[in-house]
Amino acid sequence: MTKPIDTSAGNVKVRDMTARETSEERMELERLRGELAYRDEQLAQRDRTIHELNREIHRLKDLRRILNSRTGRLAEKEREVSELKRTIARRNQRLSEMEHPAGEVR
Repeated sequence: MTKPIDTSAGNVKVRDMTARETSEERMELERLRGELAYRDEQLAQRDRTIHELNREIHRLKDLRRILNSRTGRLAEKEREVSELKRTIARRNQRLSEMEHPAGEVR
C-alpha cells in the first residue's frame, strides 16, 4: 500500500490507502479539477468583460471630450451670429435713417 500525505485540517499525517479510497479520491480530484477549470473560465470571461467595459468607458470619454469641444465651438459661433445680427440691425437702422431722415414726410 502507498502512504500519501494527507493535509486535511492542517495536519500532515501519513495514512494507508485502500483501493476504494484511492478511486474515490481520484474522482474527487477530477471533480475539483473540473470545478477549477470552470471557475478559471468564469474568471477569464469576467476579465474579458472588464476589459471591454474599460474600452467602452474610454470611447465614451473620447466622445464626451469631442462633444464638449464642439459644444464650445457652437456657442462661439452662436455668439458671432448674434453679434452679426446686431451689426446688421444697426446698419439697416442707419440706412433707413439715411433714406428717410428725421422730419422728412413720406
